Amino acid sequence: MAHNQSLPVLPTRTGFSTANRSVTITIARNVAPTRPVAVAPTSAPSAEVLNTVPFRAPNSLDVRKVAPNLIPDAWETMLCNLGLNDRFGDIPSGLRKGFRIGAAGPVQCTIIHPNHKSALDRPNVINDHIESELEAGRYFGPFSKDELEHRIGPFHTAPLGAVDKPSAPGKFRIVQDFSFPKIPDSSSLNSQINSDDFPCEWGFFHDVVSALHNLPPGTMAATCDVDSAFRQIPIHPDDRPHTVVGWNNLYYVDAFLPFGVASANGIFGRTGDAMAHIYSLRGFGIILKWVDDFLFIQVPTHHRDPLAPPHFSLDAIYALANLLGWPWKLSKSAPFANIFVYLGFEWDIAQRWVRLPVAKRDKYLRRIQDWLDAAAVSLTDTQKLSGTLIHCSLALPSGRPHVASLIAFEASFPHEHSQRFVTKRPSASAIANVHWWRSILISNSCGSSIAKPPPLAPLQISSDASTSFGLGVVIDNHWWAWRLLGGWKSEGRDIGWAEAVALELAIDAVISLGVNNASITCHCDNQGVVYAWAVGRSRNTHQNAIFIAIMEKAAAAGISVKVQYIPSADNPADAPSRGVSPGSLLRSPIHIPIPRAHAPFIASFVGGLVQNLYTNNRIDRSRPTHSKACITSLALPLSHSDPQYSHSLLSLPTPQAPNDTAPPTSLFPRVLTVDASPLPNIDQLKIIEIMQDGLAKGTKGNYSSVINAYIKFCDETSIPLDHRFPASEISLCGFLASLNKLVAGSTASTAVTALKRWHEIHGLPWNGSERLHLMVKGITNNAPSASKRTKRVAVTTKMLQDLDDALDHDNPKDAAILACAKCSFFGQARLGEFLGTSRLKHNARSHPSRKSIIILLDNNSREIILPKTKTDQANGQSLLITRQQDPLDPVKALENHFRINHGIDDNDHLFAFRNPNSMNARHSLTHEDFMKRVNDIWGNMGYPRITGHSFRIGGTTTFLRSGVPPEVVKELGRWSSDAFFEYWRDLPSIAKHHVQLLDLNSNSTRSHDLGQARRSRPSVAYPAARSRPQGRPAFHPY
Repeated sequence: MAHNQSLPVLPTRTGFSTANRSVTITIARNVAPTRPVAVAPTSAPSAEVLNTVPFRAPNSLDVRKVAPNLIPDAWETMLCNLGLNDRFGDIPSGLRKGFRIGAAGPVQCTIIHPNHKSALDRPNVINDHIESELEAGRYFGPFSKDELEHRIGPFHTAPLGAVDKPSAPGKFRIVQDFSFPKIPDSSSLNSQINSDDFPCEWGFFHDVVSALHNLPPGTMAATCDVDSAFRQIPIHPDDRPHTVVGWNNLYYVDAFLPFGVASANGIFGRTGDAMAHIYSLRGFGIILKWVDDFLFIQVPTHHRDPLAPPHFSLDAIYALANLLGWPWKLSKSAPFANIFVYLGFEWDIAQRWVRLPVAKRDKYLRRIQDWLDAAAVSLTDTQKLSGTLIHCSLALPSGRPHVASLIAFEASFPHEHSQRFVTKRPSASAIANVHWWRSILISNSCGSSIAKPPPLAPLQISSDASTSFGLGVVIDNHWWAWRLLGGWKSEGRDIGWAEAVALELAIDAVISLGVNNASITCHCDNQGVVYAWAVGRSRNTHQNAIFIAIMEKAAAAGISVKVQYIPSADNPADAPSRGVSPGSLLRSPIHIPIPRAHAPFIASFVGGLVQNLYTNNRIDRSRPTHSKACITSLALPLSHSDPQYSHSLLSLPTPQAPNDTAPPTSLFPRVLTVDASPLPNIDQLKIIEIMQDGLAKGTKGNYSSVINAYIKFCDETSIPLDHRFPASEISLCGFLASLNKLVAGSTASTAVTALKRWHEIHGLPWNGSERLHLMVKGITNNAPSASKRTKRVAVTTKMLQDLDDALDHDNPKDAAILACAKCSFFGQARLGEFLGTSRLKHNARSHPSRKSIIILLDNNSREIILPKTKTDQANGQSLLITRQQDPLDPVKALENHFRINHGIDDNDHLFAFRNPNSMNARHSLTHEDFMKRVNDIWGNMGYPRITGHSFRIGGTTTFLRSGVPPEVVKELGRWSSDAFFEYWRDLPSIAKHHVQLLDLNSNSTRSHDLGQARRSRPSVAYPAARSRPQGRPAFHPY
């Protein structure tokens, strides 16, 4: 194991001090002025400035020199010894040559910006800073403008500023404003940098919580701070013209990473990540970091390896840092203990508790009081206070909703830079938020438990809301429904409020079931509610109040609540929330009291609901079905005694039954409602089930989405129920009109097909006419360009050959990938017919197994029996894999795959491969793994990203370009429709082989021969025509 290795012999240098380390430092200190003379800075680009430097820097001073305090050779050796070179191999190079900061290009002309007032008001602070940087060897200079341009060319200066150090009152951090000027199309350095290009790891609050969950008694932690963290990282000489420091008409080249550069966190963070991994692999326990703060967590052990570092020892941490030149600031180190401070919180490992330290709490109380005492407050003060309280809410999660109004007040300020000093009187709700926090911080309960959450309760919980009907909750196989009452949508209540109420009722239902001391996951299809719950607050005051109520109820029952997004089509509670019967689910006999705050707006409902549409659930026929048609009336609210509800049955109109004189169809009966059938012994629900089973799973899902979208359209536009099902033509036209300029014509056509098929299955009349066809054509003509997909890229034989060269034929997984790629290409296969989604489970009824291959003795080709295909899910189909010339031969690739992946059972997946690194000896090749591997290879070669269908398209095009007759290609590809032509690419090359230089003199003969060939060709429609003797090819194309 890595942590048992002995420490390598490396060059040594102290890891604790940052002073006096190179000849460059000595030179820089000798040329440094004792005190620069203060003069007004110049803001004009390339303006001439008065040179007040009393001497010149020596010509031998190399402003491009890279002299890091960290030791590149030691880093390189350490990373190689620990196997980290592949991940962090760029760090030694960056230490030697300097790190690039992400500037778009070199500086084109000199621009000198004025320094900020915070710097000009504190000249002594700036002077001391420059002198200390010169002594540390991090600045080169001073130079006049002309001299520096002679040395490095044009340069930019960013305004200097002095920022208070919160951890050291009276001291300042000097920053350069690399975002100046703050205007659109700014040429500032930060406007050129994409900080996403500089990722690093962060030890967040929840990471500490997770790390402490399962640690044994006796666990202790220590914290260490890096000394001048960013200033340990050298920047590349070509980037230094971007970071020049200007002060009193003198200029200094900054050779190290400055504060204020957008990429600084990521550049230093990457080096910090490497340091954390080094410590971890050396056996120093769990390492987390936040910028320059490192947390070391170690557990007790009675069987220490003699080569492992000493336990619970800061000296051991320092010793390893010493080898690499890593500078810990000793005055900020905290030794190993049960209680430690990290991220501004005090953590108690033994008690599994986190709290605000007393000093922090007092500081925050002063900040709160100052804000409350002010008659008017500024944006800066409000931002500082809201940031403080959001930080506190990490340790006090119940306080998260109690910052929402303060944040809303903050958002009400003008945010233009020119109005940054505007003050406002705080809103009453913001003041209430701050008073709540003051009362909490004054008390001694400024913390919360970080114990491991209770076990997850095995409940499937869903909630939903619909503006047309009400609220729905489903827990396992039981549902509840509530009706929204008139006037609910007022005073800021909206669908988000309704979704939050449904969530609260779901929690009430869970508690009513007797659940306690458990974790639960609630599913909701409103992303606004899901996100708001995740952050613990909502901008909507009503929704925020509901979150407070949920938190209080859950805390009292010991329930940990997670809310997870679920698409509406998959949400079991979607149906009851819309007044639709949830299929086989049962109405719960448990009554859930309505919270008093919501009583004026909702009422509980029982009774029949609308028949479910296109459900994958089996209909429960053990319960009585309503005796009317598909749309049924709704029952009374439970609160009969309330006079405001007793006057109306709130029933919905029932649509008329279909006309009995309508001509019957040959596929489905006209009427499938219980009362309408003249044959009472016929199980009509079973008939509907079987009809739905005639649809492919994907088609059923697509049609279900259309039906839900149609119902939503009817809800939002208040379409009367008797115009919904059966759908009147005007309703259908209106629904299609709502799609205009939003979707492609094919999407609109699918919507019409889905609605028509639903009517057919349920025996309702279809009122569509030629008008719908014209609507679809209009939508096609008006379709947005974004909806018009470009044709998918076809895989080419050149791509296959490059893939063959790049893959390792002796690697089990690569061998399987290569065989799959060539078989998909030359077999014109849909990739989904070959590959599934599970590495460990192989379903032989869906995807081919090893025993699915048949060797064709006539030509040594292969036939693969597909158990299920897109067009034949019951019987499957077979595809032919013919021999080809090397290096593209798919049969040879298959043989190599079987040779490398030997010993795998015949019942395993066709492209299963050996995986010695897994507990499971073999893995099935998945669609995801296959596509990632081939796209990574081809992407590095400059090819466009392809999809799984690109192999089928490429094989088809290759056959056609090679002169294979189109009807043969169509037969081999198992097409029975004109969809075949959608796969043609490179039509000019195909035409060259089929219609160029025709022998027109023998046209009649060729026509006669072609007609004979077509009449004699086996038909896909008749399997008997494709039968073969045992051991003979199933299909002879020539």
